[in-house]
Amino acid sequence: MSKQEKHNERMGDRDPLDLFKGASVKWDRSKEDVWASLEKQLEEKAPARIIGINRRRRIYAAAALIILLLGIPSIMRFYSRTLSTPAGEHTGVSLPDGSLISLNAESTVKYNPLWWYFKRELRLEGEAFFEVEPGSNFEVISEYASTAVVGTSFNILSRDERYEVTCVTGKVKVKSYVSDTEILLSPDQRALLGSGGKLVKEEINKTANTISWIDKQFYFTAVPLEQVFEEVERQFNIDIRLKISEGLTYTGNFSLENDPESALRIICKPFGIKFEALSERVYLVSEDE
Repeated sequence: MSKQEKHNERMGDRDPLDLFKGASVKWDRSKEDVWASLEKQLEEKAPARIIGINRRRRIYAAAALIILLLGIPSIMRFYSRTLSTPAGEHTGVSLPDGSLISLNAESTVKYNPLWWYFKRELRLEGEAFFEVEPGSNFEVISEYASTAVVGTSFNILSRDERYEVTCVTGKVKVKSYVSDTEILLSPDQRALLGSGGKLVKEEINKTANTISWIDKQFYFTAVPLEQVFEEVERQFNIDIRLKISEGLTYTGNFSLENDPESALRIICKPFGIKFEALSERVYLVSEDE
């Protein structure tokens, strides 16, 4: 007889559940004890979770500090300061190292004050006279050329397509971006941007006349008359409308100690041309008919 047949014979017609009737299981712990035990286990595990969170916070803080430290040079490098002078005004600028700039009217300089001691570099549009403290290389960048010095004084004019550098003291190195030419200037020498962007060196008899604008005096030698009137507009903050022949050049001077009409009278007289006020700050300059 097989095992299954023997089992069936013993069970007969009884319900299998009858075997469990009257049986009982003895519990060693009450329901309350079980819940208390579970709560205790949860409390014991909680500190481990807190420690994990604190560890992540420390990691995040360290990462943030690293990012900040890496970002500081970028902030120092790209934070810039821009100083501009409107028409009719001159401005003095003191740089972080003590170097001085005199800004002519309608001129702008831009530099990085936080990065200055790592690299003395600035951009110029217009005209400025520089008195540079000795130290590392000092570079002035303009649209068409750059000027580099160590410790010296010089004047730069960079307006439209005009670019002139005059060395007053020390040595000045000028480099053209257009022609990739480079020249070295000594006192009483000037660099001009000629045709094709090539730099031309000139000797100057009266360097003082080049920087006389600092003292509100303006000297011209065979300068196109249109440029002279542009300077008058810039210095007096007026508008001049021209109806004159082309090709005229002017040699002479005017002073800001005069009023605009006195300056116009001085300039117009040699050419026999006249001017009239159209409004408070607008003038017409024309030839006699």
